[in-house]
Amino acid sequence: MSTAGQASCLMQARSWPLPTLYSHLLQHYGPQHWWPAQSHFEMMLGALLVQNTSWSAAHGAVRALQLAALDSPAALRSAPDESIHERIQGAGYFRQKTKKLKALAQFMGQYQDSPQRLFEQEGAALRATLLTVHGIGPETADCICCYEAGQPWFVVDRYTQRLFQRLGWLDQPWPYETVQQAVHALLPHSAPVLGEFHALIVQHSKQHCSAKPQCQGCPVTHYCAFVAR
Repeated sequence: MSTAGQASCLMQARSWPLPTLYSHLLQHYGPQHWWPAQSHFEMMLGALLVQNTSWSAAHGAVRALQLAALDSPAALRSAPDESIHERIQGAGYFRQKTKKLKALAQFMGQYQDSPQRLFEQEGAALRATLLTVHGIGPETADCICCYEAGQPWFVVDRYTQRLFQRLGWLDQPWPYETVQQAVHALLPHSAPVLGEFHALIVQHSKQHCSAKPQCQGCPVTHYCAFVAR
């Protein structure tokens, strides 16, 4: 998208009632308490393993790595690929994801295997650093920045694009960064708020705004363009 096109989109987005949407989703579903993990590195593992699969499948893979004592950067670096394959098969794409886990483990060695050292970087610096790691794209990087580093980055996923289109805010999916900038401009620049909003959208998409929408009982039908058709 050109600079002029992005500016036009962001101008259009000023009319989105995002605070109202956030309020209605929060009132309906309650706090989601994301991200479920017992350590920073466990969360990072989950953020990679959940790509193109369900959270339950990713969580199962993380648990299997833990049971095999393969849940630390050092252990992953030294483990044979086949040992990792065996534990994460349930999360799908296990060969590709093994390469990603190995790349993450190698990367963490630059920080003495300490996520806390990594998270000393702030804002765009941390995000840019994460994006250099094989297997970490904008969505995964923003999950780590927001939910673990506590930095205010909104996670844009397919659920977000679909919901915004059905509400009538988008006529087609927008570039990741354009949607993100629009949300950042309309909601408080706060990791808890942006993280909660993403989690609420995921929950709403599972309950109502799925591929085959279940509109009965949806908390936002009164301003949804899809329902008004």
